[in-house]
Amino acid sequence: MIEEDMQCALCEHKIRKPADSYTLFGCSNYDPPEPLDPGFICRKCYKKFEKGWDKHFEAGLRGGDYLKSDAERKMAKKHKLVWVGSNGVGVLGTKYFLDPYKYYNKKVYDALDSLPYWGWCLKCGARRSGGFCSDVKCEDSFNFKEEK
Repeated sequence: MIEEDMQCALCEHKIRKPADSYTLFGCSNYDPPEPLDPGFICRKCYKKFEKGWDKHFEAGLRGGDYLKSDAERKMAKKHKLVWVGSNGVGVLGTKYFLDPYKYYNKKVYDALDSLPYWGWCLKCGARRSGGFCSDVKCEDSFNFKEEK
């Protein structure tokens, strides 16, 4: 984007150097997929923008932007929230799984982040990886060879 074309997303005044920027989730063109243009925030509007994120998190909302602004990250940290990206966190298919693309309480995130994504083997109790048991001696292992 050419510097002369930048304008504040809140007050719409032209700006040379933004105080903050962000990109929303979505697509401006589906053939080929093209992300939305970034939004810019001027220095005058930065505090208002930051307060908006503060109110967002205080209200219990947990959504966020595709490309995070400094204000969003700062307020998430203030509220002790952690962003979960595209894979989610925890054991897939159980109540111990956090859906992707949301903010979660840091304590909950830390507790579930150490759990294996694929869970544990139901036959031997070992950690599963890629949908298979990690113990090569288990018949649910990808590399299992039956002894004769």
